[in-house]
Amino acid sequence: MGKLDRNLTKQLLFVAGIFISLFLVNSTTSIAAEMPKGILITYLEDEAEYRSGEKNSWQELEAGQMLFPGYEVRTMAQTRLTLRLGDGSEVRVAPGSHLRINQQTDSETGQFDFQLMLGKAWAKFRKNVKLGARLILRTANATINIQGTSYEATVSGEQTEVRVFSGSVEVSGNSIAANQIGAPPSEIAPPHEVSREQWHVIVSAFYTISVYKNERPGEPKPFTIQSDEDGNAWVKWNLDHDEKLE
Repeated sequence: MGKLDRNLTKQLLFVAGIFISLFLVNSTTSIAAEMPKGILITYLEDEAEYRSGEKNSWQELEAGQMLFPGYEVRTMAQTRLTLRLGDGSEVRVAPGSHLRINQQTDSETGQFDFQLMLGKAWAKFRKNVKLGARLILRTANATINIQGTSYEATVSGEQTEVRVFSGSVEVSGNSIAANQIGAPPSEIAPPHEVSREQWHVIVSAFYTISVYKNERPGEPKPFTIQSDEDGNAWVKWNLDHDEKLE
């Protein structure tokens, strides 16, 4: 083979290499774009179940599993589990609880939306999240909206209790009047005017608030962590995990 032929062969191989590289890059990008962004189960103690929709059957949940909008999880009497969000924030579910990932959740934009149907959940939102990111936890009676804080929410019957452990949260009552757009609720029983601000309460660290069905949130009250509290092990476990996320 002459020098000219060798040079031509090298050029053809170089061009072929470029085309192969571009093909691989485009294929990888296309596959990555098509893969759905989920929420990862990073910790699971004891047993839990999940289902991909309310009409589907419950299945055994495993650590390392990915969950997506519309999925639900429920924990047993001794179960604790951690859901890791795309930005490193976490939602932790206590024993005997039922949580749904709402369809509004979008990992790409940092919008995370959950529904706590029963039991307790702990939310820790990292401070270094992307601009505009939000973590919303809803119950039948309340909506809790946070940015860079941690809190515990408990659903029991028609009551939602929120305890804030760092930062602050906005707690809203979930009545029809409270969710009207563009105008505050006009009347509640007993009849009197109520400003929109009375339906949206800012709760600071180490304050707790209760919300009942079709009622505006109560007044925030201070609380302390007592060493002999029944739930102290759950609180301590969460506070220890919060430190790891700072």
